[in-house]
Amino acid sequence: MATSRYKKSVYNKIKELRVEGKPTIVNLVPLMQEEYDLAEVKKTLSIEKLKQEIVDKHGFISTADNKDGSAEQFVGRKNYKTVYNDNRKSVIDTWYDMPFFGRTDIHGLISQIVFDPHIDLVDVGTTKMLSFVAEAFLRMAEEYNARADSKLCCRGLSENTMMPALKAVKSYVNPHELHDEYLTNLYSGFFTTILAQYRHSNKIKNIDDFYKLLKDYLRENKKLITTPGFMEGKNSTVFASGLVIDTLSADPDDDTKKIRFLEDPNFEILVNLARKYGFKVDINIPWRLIFDYRTPEFKEFLLRHSVVKPHEKGAKWSASKFAIRFHYNLAPLAGYSTFSSNYNGFVATLNNFYNQFIKEFPEYVTDFSPTLGPGLKGAFLEKETIMWKGPKASKLFRKIENANKYDTVGNLKIVSEKYLEWYAEIRNIERGAPFSSALIRAIKRESRKIYSFALKKVKTNNINDFIYHSNIAINYIEYILGSIGSFSKKSLTPLEGDATMVLDKAKLAGNILIAPQKFTAAELKLSDQDAAVSTGY
Repeated sequence: MATSRYKKSVYNKIKELRVEGKPTIVNLVPLMQEEYDLAEVKKTLSIEKLKQEIVDKHGFISTADNKDGSAEQFVGRKNYKTVYNDNRKSVIDTWYDMPFFGRTDIHGLISQIVFDPHIDLVDVGTTKMLSFVAEAFLRMAEEYNARADSKLCCRGLSENTMMPALKAVKSYVNPHELHDEYLTNLYSGFFTTILAQYRHSNKIKNIDDFYKLLKDYLRENKKLITTPGFMEGKNSTVFASGLVIDTLSADPDDDTKKIRFLEDPNFEILVNLARKYGFKVDINIPWRLIFDYRTPEFKEFLLRHSVVKPHEKGAKWSASKFAIRFHYNLAPLAGYSTFSSNYNGFVATLNNFYNQFIKEFPEYVTDFSPTLGPGLKGAFLEKETIMWKGPKASKLFRKIENANKYDTVGNLKIVSEKYLEWYAEIRNIERGAPFSSALIRAIKRESRKIYSFALKKVKTNNINDFIYHSNIAINYIEYILGSIGSFSKKSLTPLEGDATMVLDKAKLAGNILIAPQKFTAAELKLSDQDAAVSTGY
């Protein structure tokens, strides 16, 4: 039912029109059916007072944008947060509270939504949108735009507005395309800064030498390279969740425009309609809507596009086959298949970088020694003996890398143990190096034990067990570092079952091993005191 305040405002508006002598036609049915107060909500006196205090002190709430200096940005963003972020309900804050909304699984690992792009991704105007998100948004937009077109009393929207009509200008973005672009730029920077000086140097004979230089470059420049590292970083995007819709093409860092939007006479109508259809406004970018998977409306629309369709006679259901629970549609990006076999996963990226380098610079120059000659020939294949700045030297081919330890199983590559150790080192760097070198050595040792156990399953042709235990090896590293969901101030992911470990670092090297319950100390050839069972996998 409409609120008494809403009814009173309608009554007063009718009186005004009658005084003006204008013909008045009002549909009163919505007054009895509408569950939401669509009249503009007056701001509380306390908020208005807070605004005035800030304006009196600074002359404005915020005019911050990326062109301002750090001091101006700090003051402006602080004022904006005080007035708007801290005093709004039914909004989502992706800057300070929930940066990974819709992008973590139930264990807090960074994840991606899995869908069939030929069926589940639809065109809405000029943007791509997930089918169930699109249906909800289009219904909301239809109601908003109907109000904009209506000339009846109190049902139309203000014409003095930044949003005369509701439309989508941006929604789903493929995060792997962003990752590809990032990796291209990463290699370019790595080559220019580091590799160019080693084009013919014997400091790069093989991928092991190459990796050491890359690791140092990533650490010193605070760069990311792994798939989960990139997806957790600032170069990824909230649009990867598929739940986000921008309704205006505007700079998300322009506080002046954002405040205009928040003070727009139609903003409260937008907020209430959004809530009606299961959306929430991102308070930091108020023209951005986020489909909230915690709402019953979200679940209703997801069900319409799920594997299990509700039984309603005559209904036309989507061909989409999403799982009926949102988190069941998410796949963690920190898994063995992503690490070892994805085209832009850690192993493939490292090999692509190395192969790109040795394709252009296949040879290195080393001091010539007759006694070392045969050994070098056996390892690398000597091409020729040349004169190099006076003394004799050998030009040798850099070693070609084969990452596979065993034959590929389907699309799954079974890689050497060294890549797992390298992955642990890089993930520690990507998280800001919370662990010392000694602790990382311990983590590498324990994860290698788990992976070595998994490799034994390959020898017995037990591929399912290999997949299971190789995932444990990767998850061990991730959970030791702490799942990204646990880093959010207010995560939407239930973390009670999160396997994030609070470790006694002094004891880590001696007695910590994460393993599933079926994983016994005897199977790993460890003592009972060296095996610890995971509570979160």
